[in-house]
Amino acid sequence: MTRSPRAPILALVLLAACSSSGPTPPGEARLPDALRPELGPAPDGPRAELGRDARREGSVELGPPSHDCELGTQLCLGWNRRRFCTDTPAGRRYGDETCAAGSGCVQGACKAQACSDECDLGETQAGKSCALYDLAAQAFATPAPASSRHDRARAYGEWLQRDGMAHGGVGSARYADPPSYKQPSELHGLGDSAIWTGTYLAAEALRLMATGSPDARTQVEALVRTLHRWFNVPGT
Repeated sequence: MTRSPRAPILALVLLAACSSSGPTPPGEARLPDALRPELGPAPDGPRAELGRDARREGSVELGPPSHDCELGTQLCLGWNRRRFCTDTPAGRRYGDETCAAGSGCVQGACKAQACSDECDLGETQAGKSCALYDLAAQAFATPAPASSRHDRARAYGEWLQRDGMAHGGVGSARYADPPSYKQPSELHGLGDSAIWTGTYLAAEALRLMATGSPDARTQVEALVRTLHRWFNVPGT
């Protein structure tokens, strides 16, 4: 799931993470509270100048402007949407931008003919399901895990979320219908689940560092919450 023009995006019938000509993905990637500013509409184009001039109220000087973010901070909200920290008269504020047609968001910046996954294959949301979109072809595509390592990783993530993490952590699924493997019957290996869940967390953290993928950020947040809860159950 490294940088690739093919990525999963939210569509009218399908939920995927990278499309330039399809419908705009509804909703917003889950973010830490610090990255959830209240944003106003952009007055001129995608860059919104946020807040008011906090330095002056009438004729009274109120001191230097306050800052809500660190200049240079940027992240992907979706396959073609990003959030960035910018200077305003009131101080540094977050602004949102939708990338131009034919571009997507990678590592918080708009890149031509590139994008990063905003959802996990097979994920469902509001009646939609996540599917793969080819940005170059501007069409939905069938994943090819046998020939594409990116798609193999996506297919593994889909299986892991569906069958291997029934309790929030990584386990070893057993099936009632081999060789079809469509009906999970048991989940083994839970004694070592914290180890492999931590390994999965490390993998998603590396994917987030490499791509800025909103989906990777979502997985990191969920896995950190799971491990935090587990560590506090026995108190170690």
